[in-house]
Order: sequence, then C-alpha cells, then structure tokens
Amino acid sequence: MTKTEPLGAVRERVLADLRQEIIAGRLRPDDRLVERERAERFGVSRAPVHEALEVYAAGLAASRATPQAPAGLAELLDRAATATHTADAEAITEINTRFHDRILARAANSLLISVMEPVDGRLRRLTRQNEEWPQLLKEHRESYEAIASGEPDRARAHALSHVQANHRSMVRHLFGAAGNEGEL
Repeated sequence: MTKTEPLGAVRERVLADLRQEIIAGRLRPDDRLVERERAERFGVSRAPVHEALEVYAAGLAASRATPQAPAGLAELLDRAATATHTADAEAITEINTRFHDRILARAANSLLISVMEPVDGRLRRLTRQNEEWPQLLKEHRESYEAIASGEPDRARAHALSHVQANHRSMVRHLFGAAGNEGEL
C-alpha cells in the first residue's frame, strides 16, 4: 500500500486479487489461508485483507438469503438488545461472535470460513474492548436487514460500514481522541 492509496482502494484491490486467485484455481475451498500471509503477499496491512473477506461474506450471505434463513440472526439480535440494555459485556461478545459466524455460514464458502477462523480470537478481544454497544447493535440490525433483503450490494455496503466503524472504535480505544486524526 502506498501512502497515497486510500484504504478503500487497497481493500478493493485485495478483494479483486483474492477473487482472481479463486477463479484461477490457485485458491481452493480446502486451502488454509492465513490473514498475515495474505497481507504480506499483497504488500498491505492485515486490515484490508480482513475487510475484503468480511464484506465478501456479507454479499454472499445476501445472495443466498431465503425468507427462513435470517431467522437465527433475528433471534441473536433480540438477545443482543437485552445484553446491550444490561451492559453484559460477556454476552455481547458471545452474541457478536455467533452473529458473524452465522453470516459466514450463510455465505456457504469454506474458503472464507477457513480464512476467518484464525481471526476469531482477535475479533472477540476487540468486541470486548468496544463499549459502543448500542452502535454495534444498530450496525448489526442494518447488516441483518441488508442480508435478509437478498441484495448483495446493500449487504456489502453495510458490512464495510460496520468494519470501518469497528476500526474507528478500536483506534479511539487504543489512542484516545487523538487517534481519530489519521488512519493507521
């Protein structure tokens, strides 16, 4: 990534490169992918690699949506609302993990699932540190609605917005208000 290349452009380049590797058969469903290795291969930080895969998963989940499919996500959102109201960090962390796991399951792509597995621990830790739980719940509801709509572009847009909001929250948590002045 060059200093002048915006993060969004990097993410799109990484997504296009990953897609091309899948199409060309260089990445197969049973391949084990490590985010760090992919980031090094593409010459970028791990953030655009993670973002590209999470956004892609939301789009796939939406393209496979059926009227019955989002029911499990709706139940998790109800539980998340209760946990948010009572500020139950443990429950919020667990529900967040299950919510994202269900989206990956709905994407029905074993390659994506294998890529995201090693990231699970980091995501749990970041969720636990993010105390902007009402905003997290709002973003999850928007993602749910986008996936349930069966509109992949809308689902990808909401997933990207969610990932970016989590990134900003993490920066605020790590660096305080001064961290908002620039990108990592």
